[in-house]
Amino acid sequence: RPTLLGIPHDASSSFLRGAAGAPTLIRRALASPSSNGWSESIRDLTSATGLLDAGDVDVSPDTDPRAAIERAALAVMRGDGRLIGLGGDHSVSHPLLRAARSAHPRLTVLHLDAHADLYDEFEGDRHSHACPFARIMEERLADRLVQVGIRTLNAHQQRQATRFGVEIMDLDLRGRLDDATIASIRVLWNEYGIVLLRNQDITPAQLIDYSRRFGELDLHETLKPMRHPEFPELFVLSTIPLEGKPSVSENVGRHWHSDLSYTLRPPLGSIFHAQILPEVGGDTLFTSTAAAYDALSETLQKILDPLWAVHDYMLVENMKKRDPALVAELRKTNPPVVQPLVRPHSETGRKTLYMGEQVTKRIVGMSERESAPLLRFLAGHMIDPLFTYRQKWQKNDLIMWDNRSTMHLALADFDPGAHRYCIRTTILGTPSGTLYEG
Repeated sequence: RPTLLGIPHDASSSFLRGAAGAPTLIRRALASPSSNGWSESIRDLTSATGLLDAGDVDVSPDTDPRAAIERAALAVMRGDGRLIGLGGDHSVSHPLLRAARSAHPRLTVLHLDAHADLYDEFEGDRHSHACPFARIMEERLADRLVQVGIRTLNAHQQRQATRFGVEIMDLDLRGRLDDATIASIRVLWNEYGIVLLRNQDITPAQLIDYSRRFGELDLHETLKPMRHPEFPELFVLSTIPLEGKPSVSENVGRHWHSDLSYTLRPPLGSIFHAQILPEVGGDTLFTSTAAAYDALSETLQKILDPLWAVHDYMLVENMKKRDPALVAELRKTNPPVVQPLVRPHSETGRKTLYMGEQVTKRIVGMSERESAPLLRFLAGHMIDPLFTYRQKWQKNDLIMWDNRSTMHLALADFDPGAHRYCIRTTILGTPSGTLYEG
C-alpha cells in the first residue's frame, strides 16, 4: 500500500508542510487523469495523519543526519502516521526510503512534483538535484513511483529560483472548497504571485463566491462605468460594442501596472476569468516586482527603501482615447495619491517595487525631471524577461494575481474588431498611501 509522499524541498514543501488540507489536494490529484490512471488505496494514503518534513528534523552537530532522519521517519510510522514528506535531496530521500521499506515491505512512492514537465530535460543527468527521485526505481528503493500534483509555470525561471507562477491542476470551483484547501491555495498565491486554474466553467456568482474566500471584495465605486451591470463585485474587460458604442473598457490595461495602485486601499489581489477570447492573441504579460527588487544592488535598495512616489490614474495614455465625460467622472473619483516606492508584502514581508509604467511620473521630494531617470530605469528593470511570464489564454482560464508582488500588461495583440470578454474580481488590501498635496 502507498506510504510515502515525495515533496521537492525547493518547490512544494511549503505547500504541504503541516497543512491540514494536504490530504484533500492529494485525493483530488489522485482522482484526476494526471495521476497516471492510478487510484487504488486512496483512502489508505489520504487517511494518514503524520506529516514529516525531513528539513524540520533536528540534527545535532555530532549526529549522523541520515540516521536522525531515518529515526524520525520510523517514529512517525510507528504511530498513527504513514505520510512522509521527502526533501528533494538524495541525502534526505534515501534514509526515508530505508525507514519506509523496513516498515512496509511493499512500497509505493507518490511524488507530488512542481517540476514534472522538466524531467525529459534531465534524461542525460539522472543524478541531477533537479530530478531527485529519478533513481528510485533504478535502485529498487520502491516498488512503484507515481507522479502527480502541481506543475509550475515559468519552469525555466523556477529552476533559477525566481519562483514565479504556479498552476494547480484538476481543481473544480463549481463546488465549495473546504477551508483547508483555500488556505493551501493562499500559501501558494503568497509564494508564487500568480496561480493559474484552467477549465473553470463557472458563473459570475461562483467567481464572486470563490473570490470572497480570500477577503473583502471591491465594489469598484471608483470605476463604475466599467463594472458589471448586475454584480458590482465584477470589473468587466470587454472589446464588444454595447448599444452601438465602443466598450468603455476596450483599451484598459495596455500599460504595466498593479491594479488600483492610485487608490488609498490598493487591492490584495485580482481573480480574472477568461470567457470570450480572440482566435489569436489577447495575451497578458506578468512580472514579479518582488524578484525585480531582489535583483537590485544593496546600495540601490537602500536608496529606494525610504522613497515615495505619486500615482495618478489620469496620466494613463489611453485616457486620450476615452470619452471626455467618462474621463471627467474618473478624475473626480481618482485623485492622485502617494505610495511607498518599496512596499513589504503584507503577508510574507518580502519587499517589492511598487510603481506603474504610466501612472508614476514623480518621486516625492524630486521634480519630474529629477525623477525621470530613476523611474525610467526601474520601469525597464522590472520587466526584464527574467522576471516575466506570458499568459496565453484558453477559454475558462482563471488566474489569481497578487497585486502586492506583481504587475501586468494586457496586450493588444489581436485583430481590430475581435471579441474579448473577461470578468475580474478585486480583493481589497490594507490601507496604503495618502492623498497627494503637491
